[in-house]
Amino acid sequence: MTLDEAIKHCEEKAKELSDKAYAEWGKSMTEEEAYDCNECAREHEQLAEWLKELAGYRGAVEDYIDGNITATELGYKLANLFVEGYGGEV
Repeated sequence: MTLDEAIKHCEEKAKELSDKAYAEWGKSMTEEEAYDCNECAREHEQLAEWLKELAGYRGAVEDYIDGNITATELGYKLANLFVEGYGGEV
């Protein structure tokens, strides 16, 4: 599985679980089961965000290795990715 495939899988699973909890709550799913399903969806969303951040780091380093950016530009890119990973707050 590639990193992009893992990101896509996590996003799809998060939507599937969220939709399932919404559709089935009060029918075939108890409130507790719906909560657990939504919690799992949120965890998949978080994992997708972390994987996107990792992809950004890898992309920046690959750009540097390929000679597309300077060491200074790499430093700025990595710093920006780090700050974005914390919601713009450090």
